[in-house]
Amino acid sequence: MKASEIRFEEFLSQPKTNFLIPVYQRNYDWLNTQCNEFIKDIEVLAKQEKDNHFLGSVVYIKGDDTEALEQGLKEYIIIDGQQRITTIMLFLKAIYDLSQDKWEKEEIFENFLINKIRGSNKLKLKPIKNDNEIFEKLLNNMELDKNQNSRILINYKLFKNHIENSDIDISKYFQAFRRIWIVYIELDREKDDPQLIFESINSTGLSLSEADLIRNFILMDKKHEEQNYLFEEYWSKIEKLLNSEKISSFIRDYLTMKESNIPKQNEVYISFKRYSSKLNISTEELLQDLLYYSNIYSKFLYLNYDNKEITKIVKEFQDLKVTVAFPYLLSLFSDLNQNIIDDIILVKSIKLIRNYVFRRLVCEYNTNALNKVFMILHKELISIDNYKKNYYECLASILIEKKRTAMFPRDEEFKQYFTTKNMYKFKNIKYLLYSLESFKNKELVSASDLTIEHVMPQKLTIKWEIELGNKSQEVHEKYLHNIGNLTLSGYNSNLSNKSFSDKKEILKASGIKLNKYFETLNNWDKEEIEKRAEFLYENIAFNIWKFPIIKESLFIKSEIQEFYTLSDSTDVTGTKPKKIKIYNEILVIKKRSWIECFIKFNNYLYNYDTQLFESFVVDDDFQGRERRIITNQHELCRKPIKLNDDINIYIESNLSATAILKYMKLISEKYGLEDDDVIFYVD
Repeated sequence: MKASEIRFEEFLSQPKTNFLIPVYQRNYDWLNTQCNEFIKDIEVLAKQEKDNHFLGSVVYIKGDDTEALEQGLKEYIIIDGQQRITTIMLFLKAIYDLSQDKWEKEEIFENFLINKIRGSNKLKLKPIKNDNEIFEKLLNNMELDKNQNSRILINYKLFKNHIENSDIDISKYFQAFRRIWIVYIELDREKDDPQLIFESINSTGLSLSEADLIRNFILMDKKHEEQNYLFEEYWSKIEKLLNSEKISSFIRDYLTMKESNIPKQNEVYISFKRYSSKLNISTEELLQDLLYYSNIYSKFLYLNYDNKEITKIVKEFQDLKVTVAFPYLLSLFSDLNQNIIDDIILVKSIKLIRNYVFRRLVCEYNTNALNKVFMILHKELISIDNYKKNYYECLASILIEKKRTAMFPRDEEFKQYFTTKNMYKFKNIKYLLYSLESFKNKELVSASDLTIEHVMPQKLTIKWEIELGNKSQEVHEKYLHNIGNLTLSGYNSNLSNKSFSDKKEILKASGIKLNKYFETLNNWDKEEIEKRAEFLYENIAFNIWKFPIIKESLFIKSEIQEFYTLSDSTDVTGTKPKKIKIYNEILVIKKRSWIECFIKFNNYLYNYDTQLFESFVVDDDFQGRERRIITNQHELCRKPIKLNDDINIYIESNLSATAILKYMKLISEKYGLEDDDVIFYVD
């Protein structure tokens, strides 16, 4: 094996060289997202904002094709790196076609795109069969099918269109290309196992994590001395605070806090690059900020607080597994550090958030809605004039105002669910029961020593059937998992199916405060279960998970515009869409109609993955009762609208707003879009 860094131009400009993509490789498949990231990196170089750019590695093994050898050609079989090489070739072809500089065009064509020979090996790059035909036609300026959905053609057009409409001179794009570096790894056919190396490079276990990529991005272009300084002073401290496996999660929450937008878990690195490129600060200032917030984040994870009450309430977040609130907590604790609030307001604010989350869990609200609540909560707070004066009241006002799937459940609804639902299957039942036990209790038994006990047992005995009366089976089925029938015990295996009188004595000796309730009772039936459920709510739950009461004079309305995701059960009848955000791109709905919103949504996703969208024309999911919703035959629609002048696909426009949202959700699912990938705003 031989490896070294090299300028990409030197690697590609080697005379009489073929770069062969072997048949076992997949098609070239870079999407718009990756191409746009690439062109942004190139433009940073073109504007002289950065000296060099590292594009990654290329792994190859020398081939032994007879025809190539007879022509004096070197053949490099690309084991890893075909996406990078193909992208660069398409980028250079776009520059070549747009350039007016004769010498520049000649250099691009003869040094990077072709070999100066005759025959089938003239083009330097030989993609796999499905891509090669398109690639050859493209480089030979032959006519191509306009409806061709190959990424080769789509990405070439993307680069060409972008460069053509850019205010950057074309020659600067070419000069930027000269400053791209790669690491090449040449394998020895006799000594190296290409397949084994390919698997190790691309395997999940050994591939670079998002955190590794971010670290390399931050430090790689620095001189050796500066690298060492920044690493030791900042990055190594972040790693010690969080451990390597937590850094990606931290940066994801950090970006959510900073940008009010949640990056996908596998796109944290891309999002971080995008975010850092917008900042007008030095690398050291960025690392200072990361270190500052990593200290806060570390305390969330490891509960390193001096204040016992803060430790207790943050521990509750861990028990509830409400990590979705971490972006907001970063801002909240930062406000504490900056003396905007004190410990008392901090604890009140965290308890408020806990109550909001827990009530929603009990009342079975969609947990996905919490993503968008917490990603903008601090932004909503600071949008209120003079919020620092009445910090808690402003925060409570915002949460009280939430509607639909973001609702803060009111007392009546919370009580209804608390006293009647199947609590045994509630994923937070252990937390719930231990919280009830902890209320005003200074002599707590450790939670780890306790188990959940059904007072009326899960399996009825004859004694219990007699005790429950004629409708024992009905009562058992309805009330077995009711909160009134559940308690905590350290003697679960001893209690089993014992009669109530026997259980009562064992529970009495357990030292569990919750079990004192049973001491004066002589029987256990439907009425007693309902009474205990009511007692637990009125005397304990209502006081722990309180709904905030704000004086009318202190109630303040946030000016931040509310938005919705496709998973929200939102009735949009009679509303007008203002804009829709897909990933991070905002599409403005100029005519404020839902059909315009639908068309723009579909156009975006068509360009994102053309092949997938074209499959919808024969997908039965888009066959309505009387007409097709997506088709390539306009007569199959009642009121067709062409998706795009250049595309032979029609969309049914005679649809209600509710139906449009339904189909948008269906399309999103087929594209694998997550809840917060699509957000819409309405009047």
